[in-house]
Amino acid sequence: MRFKLSFAWLLVLAALFSGSAYAQRVGDKRTAAPGVDYTYIGAYSVNDLKRIVTTDAVTFLQQLGSPFPANYFPDRMRDVPKYRVRLFKVTYGTVVPELGNRPVRASGLVAIPDVRTASLPLISYQHGTVFYKSEVPSEVNRNPNIDETKLMLGVFASQGYAVIGADYIGLGDSDLPNTYFVRRATVQAAADMYRASIEVLKAENKRPSNFFVHGWSQGGYNTLVFLRELERLGIKVDAASTAAAPTDLRVWISRLMNNPQPGDAIWIISAASNLIMASDEYLQPGLAEEAINPDYVEVARQFYNFEIPFEQFFVSTPRTFAEFFKPEFRASAKFGGTAFWNLMESNENYRWAMSTPLRNYYGEIDEAVPPGIAQLPARLAPLFGTKTVAISAG
Repeated sequence: MRFKLSFAWLLVLAALFSGSAYAQRVGDKRTAAPGVDYTYIGAYSVNDLKRIVTTDAVTFLQQLGSPFPANYFPDRMRDVPKYRVRLFKVTYGTVVPELGNRPVRASGLVAIPDVRTASLPLISYQHGTVFYKSEVPSEVNRNPNIDETKLMLGVFASQGYAVIGADYIGLGDSDLPNTYFVRRATVQAAADMYRASIEVLKAENKRPSNFFVHGWSQGGYNTLVFLRELERLGIKVDAASTAAAPTDLRVWISRLMNNPQPGDAIWIISAASNLIMASDEYLQPGLAEEAINPDYVEVARQFYNFEIPFEQFFVSTPRTFAEFFKPEFRASAKFGGTAFWNLMESNENYRWAMSTPLRNYYGEIDEAVPPGIAQLPARLAPLFGTKTVAISAG
């Protein structure tokens, strides 16, 4: 007797083979739980991922100004990609504690490798500083400038990890201003993204076996404040790492303002400007006028609100902190004690006894975050008895 498969059964088998509960098309949208929606936005093939960890990685790292030759990078990616990865844009509800727990919709990425098992390790990636609203994980396959998230997928998702990443409040689909280094809003967005991602995985017949967190630059700072919240909630994290994390905002900004070095990044004033504007928006109204030279307050506000591109901000502002900020504001950084510096002091993210093993990666000639700042959690480890080590990335 010939066994004949119906068209419906072919669809079911195709869905099971892909690890999904249904046959997915780009644009397909589902609800994973009340308030949690997710949309299939495409996939990276194994060949796509191989390109990401080789030629794309070389281009990205050279654009960042790496001193290493091009032939250095491909050999650093130890494992050859082996799984196709499906990409989902997630939208979920969260709140902004700094605005009296104002509700807001936020967005992020859930990437699921095509593994046959229901159980797989999960890693939450907190992305670094971006100067455009759409340079976020949920736009990874639609915006060509999302290289750091692509590398996370090429290194981890291609090996069987589910990878998640919050866009943050004020970026991606969120309609509020950028919460750049706004601590409680950042923690809330990351925690609610984690909860939403668990629901998406469940809807896709997956569950996490282990949980890890990692972040670079601003994302390194965000990873540490997120990790503290996870431990406070009793959510087990198997291991964590940061790369070039500005762990102490008070020290970081003061160093940039009052002890500039020849190797400092030419764009670093842009980051400091956005930190001031976000603090003005969410924490200390009037701070921008108090801190920034009057000639540059308006262009700083336009840049923060994504009304002008980075290039326009860059050509419209000076290259030194001494010119961009008022002298009395820079002087206040030396001693602290003002409302702003007390705020930065309260935003520390490393002076606590974490139980999660943590690695702090740092660059010895980092142009944005000096090694001494990235290493601070590891330097306190002997006092707290924590499993934290600092590792030079060269």
